[in-house]
Amino acid sequence: MVQALFYGLKPAVLAIVIEAVIRIGRQALKNRLMVLLSGLAFVGIFFVNIPFPVIVLTAGLISYLGGKVRLEAFDVIRQREIQATDEDEAYVITDSLAQARKPSLGYAARVAIIGLLFWSLPLLVSWL
Repeated sequence: MVQALFYGLKPAVLAIVIEAVIRIGRQALKNRLMVLLSGLAFVGIFFVNIPFPVIVLTAGLISYLGGKVRLEAFDVIRQREIQATDEDEAYVITDSLAQARKPSLGYAARVAIIGLLFWSLPLLVSWL
């Protein structure tokens, strides 16, 4: 019965994941280079079975080097500014706003501690 319940939930979960991919893709994939890199990551993880941490580290390295060599293709914030100006939207993400939203070390520590507590709570309950 539980197996049938989870089997019935698969289409709903798939729809939620597809919607999330589309929304994130619209925000992050602003040029052909970004689409190409995400496609290569998908091929690497799905068909070649490259471990996920290797893909994340490789993406970070490519982004770092790409920002040093060809900044305009990797500068998503500036591309959002241009798009917002072109579409006459009421908001524009500026560099100063992006820098002002960087979290402090204390905030990051609080989030990590709260996350670990919520993660360990089900383990504690199951242990008891």
